[in-house]
Amino acid sequence: MDINELRDKRAAGTLTRREISKALAAVGVITVAYPFMPRRAAAASGEATSFTWAGYDVPELSQSYLKKNGAPPDYVIYADEYEAFNKVQAGFTPDIVNPCSPLVPQWRDAGLIQPIDTSRLSN
Repeated sequence: MDINELRDKRAAGTLTRREISKALAAVGVITVAYPFMPRRAAAASGEATSFTWAGYDVPELSQSYLKKNGAPPDYVIYADEYEAFNKVQAGFTPDIVNPCSPLVPQWRDAGLIQPIDTSRLSN
């Protein structure tokens, strides 16, 4: 498997831990691949992952989600915007992420964010 095929599979979310391990072994790197595996989207797993700053994980900000789903989203907290960018660029795929406004062009240029479909918003 060449590097382009690996990238395509990672982007599609079909790269397996075994394929990652084989690729890393080929270059002499040993690691546990699970933390680098893309997460399933909320539609597939039934729970949404919100990748955000500490303080945005308070129940007051997710009342409509809580009312609809019976539980809050799965929050993953980052310490700074560069940590968030690097983690998403490495393959972490949260359902929602809120990058800092000065870094939005960097996220866009890296192909990490998509426009919001405002027709799906109720508010």
